[in-house]
Amino acid sequence: MATYLEFIQQNEERDGVRFSWNVWPSSRLEATRLVVPLGCLFTPLKERPDLPPVQYEPVLCSRPTCKAVLNPLCQVDYRAKLWACNFCFQRNQFPPTYAGISEVNQPAELMPQFSTIEYIVQRGPQTPLIFLYVVDTCLEEEDLQALKESLQMSLSLLPPDALVGLITFGRMVQVHELSCEGISKSYVFRGTKDLTAKQIQDMLGLTRPGAAAQQARPLQPQEQPVISSRFLQPVHKIDMNLTDLLGELQRDPWPVTQGKRPLRSTGVSLSIAVGLLEGTFPNTGARIMLFTGGPPTQGPGMVVGDELKTPIRSWHDLEKDNARFMKKATKHYEALANRTAANGHCIDIYACALDQTGLLEMKCCSNLTGGHMVMGDSFNTSLFKQTFQRVFNKDFNGEFRMAFGATLEVKTSRELKISGAIGPCVSLNIKGPCVSENELGTGSTCQWKICSLDPSSTLGLYFEVVNQHNAPIPQGGRGAVQFVTQYQHSSTQRRIRVTTVARNWADAQSQLQHIEAAFDQEAAAVLMARLGVYRAESEEGPDVLRWLDRQLIRLCQKFGQYNKDDPTSFRLSESFSLYPQFMFHLRRSPFLQVFNNSPDESSYYRHHFTRQDLTQSLIMIQPILYSYSFHGPPEPVLLDSSSILQDRILLMDTFFQIVIYLGETIAQWRKAGYQDMPEYENFKHLLQAPSDDAQEILQARFPMPRYINTDHGGSQARFLLSKVNPSQTHNNLYAWGQESGAPILTDDVSLQVFMDHLKKLAVSTAS
Repeated sequence: MATYLEFIQQNEERDGVRFSWNVWPSSRLEATRLVVPLGCLFTPLKERPDLPPVQYEPVLCSRPTCKAVLNPLCQVDYRAKLWACNFCFQRNQFPPTYAGISEVNQPAELMPQFSTIEYIVQRGPQTPLIFLYVVDTCLEEEDLQALKESLQMSLSLLPPDALVGLITFGRMVQVHELSCEGISKSYVFRGTKDLTAKQIQDMLGLTRPGAAAQQARPLQPQEQPVISSRFLQPVHKIDMNLTDLLGELQRDPWPVTQGKRPLRSTGVSLSIAVGLLEGTFPNTGARIMLFTGGPPTQGPGMVVGDELKTPIRSWHDLEKDNARFMKKATKHYEALANRTAANGHCIDIYACALDQTGLLEMKCCSNLTGGHMVMGDSFNTSLFKQTFQRVFNKDFNGEFRMAFGATLEVKTSRELKISGAIGPCVSLNIKGPCVSENELGTGSTCQWKICSLDPSSTLGLYFEVVNQHNAPIPQGGRGAVQFVTQYQHSSTQRRIRVTTVARNWADAQSQLQHIEAAFDQEAAAVLMARLGVYRAESEEGPDVLRWLDRQLIRLCQKFGQYNKDDPTSFRLSESFSLYPQFMFHLRRSPFLQVFNNSPDESSYYRHHFTRQDLTQSLIMIQPILYSYSFHGPPEPVLLDSSSILQDRILLMDTFFQIVIYLGETIAQWRKAGYQDMPEYENFKHLLQAPSDDAQEILQARFPMPRYINTDHGGSQARFLLSKVNPSQTHNNLYAWGQESGAPILTDDVSLQVFMDHLKKLAVSTAS
């Protein structure tokens, strides 16, 4: 029997699923006593080079309220050509195409290794992908130049039949016509007036003359592009035109007086982009890509006035209810995000500026539609340029790693119900027999829409065991969950990916050790962290921390071995041993601590945390630290101040930053130039090794992390010192003078103190 660890990893590789509990408690009461909810992290488009899609449609259960897809867990009667649905037990006839099946001649969907299978759906017209660039022209000259070059570069990465459109904005919003030869023509809108979708479509001439008379007959597929041809054109037709047009883009011509911000109509330009796509290509794969270099300062969606002396809102202003534009702006962008999601389009935000740009108000545009959010200092940095280039990365088949207009439906066996999802999705409000009354995240539905997906997009899904305590599940019973993801592949095919998984039920009173051994502490930490981040959006920070602490204490009381009121006797089994440490680092993370981060930065960090897969999420909660020394190969070390030694180089990966830190002695040697002397060749190699490893991470990650190179005592050493566990501080001076790492000036508690408190509270009879 493989260990649970191997079992968990195999399932993740095959199905992209990680459950918090891999043996399920068989009653509602016992499930609530486990403290950590039964949930899973699900990556719908987990990359599987060994999973060729099949060219036929899935076979569905015939019961109208079920419609589960045929899968390896179904019971099959090969002689009668019948199969029994494992969700509702309905007996179904196989379609005639399956007449030749037998025990030795099984279709792929009945084989256990195809618990995840992908179908290509042949019906329906294929429409090209659409990319609509929305570009801010109130930028500094060199920033605008760098952005224009990036946009021109991106045209060469698009498939030739993709449709492209361009909207530019400053004080006014311009929608550019791309079909004109030799003359550039655009429609100009005032940046202060919000328009309805109908008005935008009328003004741009997108409504067909005599459309009412043609209502009776269905639209022919070849007629579709006619109405949009002026603003959205295939790349191969207008490549040269658009490259020239981008090259000629000038800064916004309206003068900006001293002490004022430029007038930026971000809200109206997004509104026009959404209206344009709504009227021309609803329910088609489309990306609205917003490039902005500052906050919206006029019209609907404005975040700050144009007076530079009034700074943009801070956390302090939000607490004191001093951010006068925030509620109205958020409402504007939420309405746009919901309209975009309803049409299956997505909004990417690329915000590059030294100050805040309004991501707090605009975050829903990316969060609800699955779009990317990228934050940088300038469009002229490699961080932006390389991140933007990676949006168009190809997979092993040479296809884009992006999918559009997906819907995810979750089906469960009758003892389970779905509480909700947390991730880049919106609810489709479809009530089914498996929807729970208790909501966690986006609930009250069994279907969600995810407008844009990539191979790392991951949803946290939460379940509720509804089986009653007095109705035991027969021995050896298994609970099952089926995930059905329908999406538009980047090759414009419609595809359906079906993943069906099952886990054993166990009686928590007699078989608690089985449930305990099958606890996945990594998945549980990420699922709890997502709940914490979700709550932090609407609750006060200290309340969220108190809630997390209470959950942790209850978990330790339930699964720890201890004698009452004796903290020294407290022990946790191996399957729980890392969990408190994850919670300690989560409490200090930028997802829950807003100190030292602007509201925009917090929105940015939370955006990425609620959409990345398990491995990346764990790096965000507890960064990885590697040590390089003359004593042997690089090795992972504890994220602790005791790891900061004078003769070591440290490499820390926090997902958002890659930090290389030189210990005191190493920094002095480098300053003295030893690496350039031939006799110190090995020192040169030691300095080079972390840089090479950092480059490897920088090449692969999206968005590209900030790369920080610092020395002992350098100002940027704060990035490392703020993350490590402060086991030595200025308060416990007795540790100084020994070779035991660097003391950190902080009043934060260390992991040791945190664990001592936790043990005391867990064993106390009072709590």
